[in-house]
Amino acid sequence: MKSEEAYFFVNSVREIKKILDKTNLTNDDCKIIRADGEQNHYKLEGFEISNSASKPKRFTFVTCKAFEDVDFHTEPRLQDA
Repeated sequence: MKSEEAYFFVNSVREIKKILDKTNLTNDDCKIIRADGEQNHYKLEGFEISNSASKPKRFTFVTCKAFEDVDFHTEPRLQDA
């Protein structure tokens, strides 16, 4: 079985932006789960705010605002062998 999704837990929206800039990832490549604040919109202009129930993408970045008491679902779901 192989996974085609990666989750990155990063506490800084600025650091996420640096990663996006260096890797040339686009909104189509990744989803970002973060606080929905005006400053975050400015820092990550051009990227959607997602939540854990949003459609999975290949790369998911999650800030501390989002990962407390949240379940993440992948497609296809991994099951016990």
